[in-house]
Amino acid sequence: MTPDSAARSSLVNITGAGFGDAKGASSVVIGGVAAWTSNWTDTKVAAYVPETTPVGVASVQLVVGGVASAPKTINVEARPAAQAGVAWRFRTEANYISHRAAVGADGTVYVNDSSGFLYALTTDGALKWVYDASADGGGSQARP
Repeated sequence: MTPDSAARSSLVNITGAGFGDAKGASSVVIGGVAAWTSNWTDTKVAAYVPETTPVGVASVQLVVGGVASAPKTINVEARPAAQAGVAWRFRTEANYISHRAAVGADGTVYVNDSSGFLYALTTDGALKWVYDASADGGGSQARP
């Protein structure tokens, strides 16, 4: 799993084998909280540290076919404060984002990446949810 430390709403990559070719009913749990995921393959899962995960050392487990993996640990940090005119940053697993973000009436920031994932973030950069628009012709529900 990389990195060893990650801020809330940051990307964590979990590598191994036997995760399944698609997420299905599988999940990632970080600090006891279901994590949003994007790319999911049999050997690699991209997950985001839940915003509600307490700062400090947290366990990370994959649950595949109802069976939880042996726990790994990650050091969860608070998201960095704004610096030099940049309020926040958010990283996706995709190669690129081809257009500007959209902002909803409630201030939610929406970003769609080149892999077909739609991300919703709060005005201060916390991840709200991830939607896989590429699955089932765009019919996949947003769920951790």
